[in-house]
Amino acid sequence: RDTVLHIPFLERNKLFGKVNLNRSKRSALGDIPIDNIKITVEGNNVTYSTITDKNGYFEIYIPVSDYYKVKINNIFYEHFDLKQE
Repeated sequence: RDTVLHIPFLERNKLFGKVNLNRSKRSALGDIPIDNIKITVEGNNVTYSTITDKNGYFEIYIPVSDYYKVKINNIFYEHFDLKQE
């Protein structure tokens, strides 16, 4: 039978990137996993989040906005200072 199904159209942006760690050559902390690092995106008074994969890559689809604030959760606490959140 004939059925009309209305599907809303949502325009979204794909935000993607990679977390890179640059450490001192004299660091004795050993291997540091860069998976499961929380990436938070704030825009339009709403917060979205995702986590990195085993290679440090992430991607998230977010609604269109003029401004976003992207933060990386510092899972390393006092051992590392982030130059940019």
